[in-house]
Amino acid sequence: MVETGVCHQVLEGHTDWIRSFAYSPRGDMIVSGSDDNTLKLWEVESGTCRQPFSDHDGWIEAVAYSPQGDQVASGDWSGMVKLWDMETGACTHILIGHTYRVRSVVYSPKGNQIASNSYDNTARLWDTKSGDCLYAISDHYGEANSIAYSPLGDLFASASEDRSLKLFDVENWDCRHILVGHTDSVKFVAFSSNGNQVASGGFGGTLKLWNVDTGCCLHAFTGHTDAITSMAFSRNGGEMVSGSRDNTVRLWDIVSGQCRAVIQDLNYEIVSTEWGPLSDADCFVIGCEDGSVRRWRVTGEGDERHVQLCWSSAIQSLCLRKALIQDVRGLSSLNMQLLMQRGAVGEPILRRST
Repeated sequence: MVETGVCHQVLEGHTDWIRSFAYSPRGDMIVSGSDDNTLKLWEVESGTCRQPFSDHDGWIEAVAYSPQGDQVASGDWSGMVKLWDMETGACTHILIGHTYRVRSVVYSPKGNQIASNSYDNTARLWDTKSGDCLYAISDHYGEANSIAYSPLGDLFASASEDRSLKLFDVENWDCRHILVGHTDSVKFVAFSSNGNQVASGGFGGTLKLWNVDTGCCLHAFTGHTDAITSMAFSRNGGEMVSGSRDNTVRLWDIVSGQCRAVIQDLNYEIVSTEWGPLSDADCFVIGCEDGSVRRWRVTGEGDERHVQLCWSSAIQSLCLRKALIQDVRGLSSLNMQLLMQRGAVGEPILRRST
C-alpha cells in the first residue's frame, strides 16, 4: 500500500523478465509486458490475471493505457506496435513501420493518437482508430530515446542520441524548435504540468529546462556526477526530482534553478522517480537497481525544503544524511542517537521513560 509500503499483491504468471507495466486510468487494472512475449491484464484488488495476450513476436518493452482506458498499446523488439481492445482482448491494429526495437509508446492526452519511438532512429505518430501512420520523425541522427506529448496535446517532443531535443507542432508537424546544448545523448524528456516548459536529461549528468515558445534554455541543473536515469515534474510544476547513476536523487526548484535537497548514499543506481497523485502531491517514490522502493515526503518552504523518508521496501544499510527528524514523536534516546549517527538532523520529541 502507498501509505505504509506493505506489499498488497504479488502478480505471478510471467515466465521471463517484466520490462514494462501501466495502470489503467481508474487505477483498478494493471497491464504488464514481458520477455516471454506476452501481455497480461491484472486486477489490482485481487491480483487475478484477467486476460493474457500472447500475439507478439518479440520481447515486449513498452506498454501504455489510453486515457479512456478502453485500449492498450504495446511495442516489441521486432519493431511492431499493437493496439488491443480492453473489452474483448482482441488485437484491433498492428502498426507496421518501425524496422527495429520499439522503445516506448505514449498516448496523446485525448487518446486519438499514439506515438512510438525506436532504435531505428525514428519516432512515429499513429491514429488510434484507423491504425494509420500520421507522421514519421526521421531527421534525428541517432536513436530516438524518449518521446512526450504536451499536456494540451498541441506539442510533441523527441529526444535523441544525437544530443538534441526537437519540438513539433502536432497540427501540421512542423519542427518548432531544435534544442541543443547537451554534451551527450539525451535520454529523457518531460513537459511541465502547464506545458510552458520542457525538461531534458541524459548521459551528461545535466538537466536542462527549456521555454517551449522561444526555445531558450531557462536553466541548466548541475550537481549529478553521472548519467541521469530518471526525472519527473511535480504535479504543480514548481519542482522536479531527478535520479542518477551517481546513486543520488535531487529536488530542484523550477523558478530559481536551485537544488533544494539531495538524497545521498543509496548504494544503488536510481532507475525510476515518480510523484504521487494530486491527492498526495507532496510525495514522490523512487526505485533503485537493487529492487527496493522508497517513498519520500517534501516539507518546508523556499530554501528550507526537506525530504523525509516515509517508508522503504528494503533497507540493507541505513544512511540518513540530512534526513529531518524534527518533532518526530515516540523515539527513545537510543533511537535518536542511532539516527543522528547516521546523519539525521533536527530535534525529535523523545519518548518519556517509565
